[in-house]
Amino acid sequence: MGNEIRGPLSHMTVCVRQCVVFFLITVLFTLHAYSGETVLDLSSAAARTKTVQALKAESKQEQEKALAAAGAKGLPVRGTTAEGAVFELMKLQDGEPLYYITHNENAAISTATDVIRNTAPYNLSGSGLIVGAWDDGVANPIHQEFGARAVVMDGSTGMTDHATLVCGTLGAAGVDARALGMAPSVLLHSYDWDADFAEMTAAAATASNQPDKIYVSNHAYGYGTGWEGVYFYGGKTQRQDPDFGLYGMDARDWDALCYSAPYYLPFKSAGNDRDDHAPGEGATFYYLFMNTWQSDVYHASTCPLDDGAYGGWNTISYHGVAKNAVTVGAVDAAVSGGQRDLAAADMTNFSSWGPVNDGRLKPDLVADGYGLYSCLSWNPSDDDSYGYLTGTSAATANGAGSALLLIEYYRSFFPGQDMRSSMLKGLIIHTADDLGDAGPDFQFGRGADEHQGGGGSHCRPCRVAPRAETDCGKSGRGTSGVFLCYRR
Repeated sequence: MGNEIRGPLSHMTVCVRQCVVFFLITVLFTLHAYSGETVLDLSSAAARTKTVQALKAESKQEQEKALAAAGAKGLPVRGTTAEGAVFELMKLQDGEPLYYITHNENAAISTATDVIRNTAPYNLSGSGLIVGAWDDGVANPIHQEFGARAVVMDGSTGMTDHATLVCGTLGAAGVDARALGMAPSVLLHSYDWDADFAEMTAAAATASNQPDKIYVSNHAYGYGTGWEGVYFYGGKTQRQDPDFGLYGMDARDWDALCYSAPYYLPFKSAGNDRDDHAPGEGATFYYLFMNTWQSDVYHASTCPLDDGAYGGWNTISYHGVAKNAVTVGAVDAAVSGGQRDLAAADMTNFSSWGPVNDGRLKPDLVADGYGLYSCLSWNPSDDDSYGYLTGTSAATANGAGSALLLIEYYRSFFPGQDMRSSMLKGLIIHTADDLGDAGPDFQFGRGADEHQGGGGSHCRPCRVAPRAETDCGKSGRGTSGVFLCYRR
């Protein structure tokens, strides 16, 4: 104790040490590691190319291992659930199979996009922007709603209804007026979900004015969690799938990418797990054990409960838990008599709820996800089919497409500049119309996506301080006086 240095010098030494530690943490956080071995380095075109090549190689290796395990143990590789969702084996995690599954179970009026889309004085349509849409397959690029705006980016030939519906919700031209998309002039880049993270890394915008990059992407799918029909993605005696609410590697990887590409904002479906039920007493069910599916007789006293058994809470998983993405739940259309009516925006019976395990708010917001009318494609030559779909898939495309209009609106004030995604997310959630309990809650998040307010009244103050979003996104200290927004 007698040799302890006290006074200003001691305080300065502590401060220097703290600064050094903070600097090292910042450097390590900037060079995020992917869940494999690859470091996310987007600092130059060459570095990005090297990173993407490594990620694609890792993804291919992971899927090859999963397919080998599927062959050895008789696991299904791809199929359709009894509820109509498409699933596909993607990788193994701790030896257990992980399957992507689509989240399908009057949209523009619900988000008030109809009053700014192709409507004076805003006249917004998504022109000059690209949206990335990853799905169970690719959209049919010859559908009459797309013209020449839909492009299959990864060479996939697997066209699907779900992918076509999502792209239609994002950007259908309105040949059939009922199917008019949220951003009817946007360029649609369609990908299947294989190697999605590598492709997102290749396409994500890292700065303003990158016309060949994407500022918004749509992901209307997620890993199978909890009950899917008579299959339980967990152990026989687990009362709930432990992956619900867990901040794992997949969420961390998305956050790492968003941090490294600060102008890129992915929209993620919350999932439709809240009404997934266990089978009846005495029925045969399947669960994962020793990395394969095993069967047993269901007994409610000892086997997994319904996914929503604990009041419906804590039913969002994997990428939906990511901090820097926008996670979207589904409500009924906020429409009555052709006009926006928030009283009609009832919570659907399927949309997954938060909180996540660390207590954070999810979903971030909700949008119309019930009975959405959009374009479909029954075969590669089908260019004029339409249909209805329900689920957080539809709600997510609703929100993502509308967000593109806010980017376009910002550009009209500041040519050559773009909002950081932290500002875009902050603008969206802080202009949402509150639903349910007063204030943010774990059912509706911040509320219903509302783009009349976001576009009409909250972008204008930024004209006074166009660099406010840069400071806001980088340091977490907003200067616009509207809200704080930051990346984590």
